[in-house]
Amino acid sequence: MTTPARRKRIGVDLLVLSQFNYTGIVTYTDCIVPSLIQSMPGYDWVLFTKSEDLVRFDYEKFPQVQVEVTSWMKSPWLWKLAGVNIEPWRHDLDLLFIPVSRAPFLKTCSVIAYLHDLGFLTYPKALLRGTVWQTRVAVKHAALTADAVLTNSEFTRREICSAYGLAPERVPITHYGFWPDKFNQTPSDHSAIERVLTRNGIRAPYVLYLGNITGRKNLVRLIEASEIWRRTDPSLQLVLAGRRGWNCDEIYAAAAKFSSDQVILPGAFDADDLKVLYQMAECFVLPSLYEGFGIVVIEAMACGAPVILARATVLPEVGQDAALYVDPESPLSIAEAILELRASDDVRRNLIRKGLARASQFTWDACAKRTASVIETVLQEHK
Repeated sequence: MTTPARRKRIGVDLLVLSQFNYTGIVTYTDCIVPSLIQSMPGYDWVLFTKSEDLVRFDYEKFPQVQVEVTSWMKSPWLWKLAGVNIEPWRHDLDLLFIPVSRAPFLKTCSVIAYLHDLGFLTYPKALLRGTVWQTRVAVKHAALTADAVLTNSEFTRREICSAYGLAPERVPITHYGFWPDKFNQTPSDHSAIERVLTRNGIRAPYVLYLGNITGRKNLVRLIEASEIWRRTDPSLQLVLAGRRGWNCDEIYAAAAKFSSDQVILPGAFDADDLKVLYQMAECFVLPSLYEGFGIVVIEAMACGAPVILARATVLPEVGQDAALYVDPESPLSIAEAILELRASDDVRRNLIRKGLARASQFTWDACAKRTASVIETVLQEHK
């Protein structure tokens, strides 16, 4: 009797889900893991997590998936220094996938890491004091020791290759995506609009920013731009939606100069409410000084929101011709783009049409297929 071939075993490090909320990295992790499992049915999976509640998909319908709640993750440092080195060996893994920029110090199997951006190098003020050095060490170690380093854009790949001397083929691009069933133009019902907008003090027409409230998002200049556009169009409310982040005191101080009817920071929203925010917005604006990708750009386009972006870092690569671009250093440039959009139905319709077409090029299924190809290549090379 022939012994069945041993199935390859892939582990996924889900520590990041217990450390952060509502960031692009968390969205990526939540979306790519079930997509990968579905696209690679011939493999066994071990998901390392601090809690079953953090695995936010119906993993029980996949018999090849084992959720391993590990006590190592009670302390992030304990996991990083010990658990991630021991557990892959203990579970006889062939490959460990880490959806952030880390890698074990002791490799007992192949490793693939994901480097989302190098903002800590180009915009270190975005991190807490004391973590920049730690991040530098961790990311460099991952870049130099992982068998493949995934990233989300050509811009970020160039940064990685330049910073760590890697060949481009060592850094495959797997673009972020969106779920068409969650982000689309299907009209939201009145009760959803009431729940999301009215109860949070948001009223039409409004200009939307969505993301963490942090310094590198350049929101002070967006607030200053609102003062300029209000001279021509006083009806436009500015909505800065998202969780309070690091280096943001100046943002809240700038917003406090205006009434909530003019500038409002309503906090974070549940994922199921984002479609309403995008759909009802006059436009979506991302004036960031630095982004590695900007997943919110694709989500906004998919919901039919006209998009205005900073002409900086990765944003022109993501938006291409489906957005208006502004000088992020100039509040006047930001205000003029918003007023141009308000003044021209043709500009608005054109941006919506191009945005829908651009968003359709990014899906989590496509990201998973590209990632699966990289995983299979690495496994083949390390038989």
